[in-house]
Amino acid sequence: LSKNSIQDVAIYGIGVYGRKLYQILRSHEVRVKYGIDQNAVKKKMSFPVYEDVREDIYVDCVFCATGFDDENIKKRLRHSRIITMREFLIEIKDNDKIISSV
Repeated sequence: LSKNSIQDVAIYGIGVYGRKLYQILRSHEVRVKYGIDQNAVKKKMSFPVYEDVREDIYVDCVFCATGFDDENIKKRLRHSRIITMREFLIEIKDNDKIISSV
C-alpha cells in the first residue's frame, strides 16, 4: 500500500467486508479518515461514517468493500481513485503479501 502512496483512505461499505478491511488497513498503518455507507446513522466505528464521498476530507483513495456491484458503485462515487476488494486482493496476491495475522 505504501509503495502506491496510499496513506489516507475512505472505506465504502461498512459491513462485514468493510470492518475486516479496516483491520487490515490499520495493521499496515493506513489511516481510515472516514467511511461511506447508505446506513451511515446506524454504523458505529472509530472513524466518522457518512452517506457519500466527502470533498472536504482528503483521501488518497476510496476502497469499495461491498464485494458486489463494483462497477455501478464506481460510477456513482465522486472520487478519482477507487479500489475494489477484488483489485485489492489481486494486488496482495501479486505482491505475495500475507495478511493472515489480522
